[in-house]
Amino acid sequence: MDALNDVTIGMTAEKTIIVTPEMTVGHFVAGMPSVYATPMMILHMEMASGSAIAPHSAIGFRSSTCSQYSRP
Repeated sequence: MDALNDVTIGMTAEKTIIVTPEMTVGHFVAGMPSVYATPMMILHMEMASGSAIAPHSAIGFRSSTCSQYSRP
């Protein structure tokens, strides 16, 4: 079975976060503003994409966004 058989264009997922001081540029680089850091945003987008494919992935499937998927 191909691990991507059920992964299709248009799949969606959502991740809601509250930006904390640890997620800001200012936390990582002294003197920079306390705004949402792009690498943190990318991490959260990767987590959302992992959530989108998780229900359609084989049990035990691993992707670059999540360590391992398991179905409830």
